[in-house]
Amino acid sequence: MLIIAACFSCEEDELETISLPGTSWELAGTVNAKTGKLRELNSNGRPHTFYFDSDSAASEVNINVHRAYLVLFPETYIYVYPYTYMLIADEFYDVIYEVDAHKFKGNELRLFYNGGKNYLLYKLQP
Repeated sequence: MLIIAACFSCEEDELETISLPGTSWELAGTVNAKTGKLRELNSNGRPHTFYFDSDSAASEVNINVHRAYLVLFPETYIYVYPYTYMLIADEFYDVIYEVDAHKFKGNELRLFYNGGKNYLLYKLQP
């Protein structure tokens, strides 16, 4: 199992109205933080959705196979199961290793990478 850890500041999070347990967040794409331009990632037709089990942890599951585990508090950690990257070659896994911070804004979860210049944009699912 690969572990990625990073410190973050969540002082501007806007999560007051959302209870995380039982929610799912689907990847919309990657965003240039400066321009706000959204770009879809090549995921070979596989959705990337995190399902929150608690107030701080989520699993990414596809066809009953765990591919990644996300912990947001007290620090941002991403665990990517080693076999995942070998079996699923898509752009998401090239980027996820660089995540070093997160922020909630409305119904969005932003996972920042590239020194905060870009982020993976997840949207809360109904």
